[in-house]
Amino acid sequence: MVPLLALQAYGIAVDAACPGKKASEFCRTAFHDAAGDQTYSEKPETASYDELDASSYDALFIPAGQSLEYLALDETVLAL
Repeated sequence: MVPLLALQAYGIAVDAACPGKKASEFCRTAFHDAAGDQTYSEKPETASYDELDASSYDALFIPAGQSLEYLALDETVLAL
């Protein structure tokens, strides 16, 4: 979530997507937000993962972390 918020702070339009999730569904993140969460919390997706069209975007940013292994093996991520 930190990269997403940093990009948004610079005025960049950002969609967050997670394999197997649709827009407005929740995805576990490790973001310690201002609401007081001190552990994993659910944050809503802003784009439907299965409906992503790579030609609609200027860049794809995949932040490092534990999920990177899973994303590197996901066929739909590789296709994007």
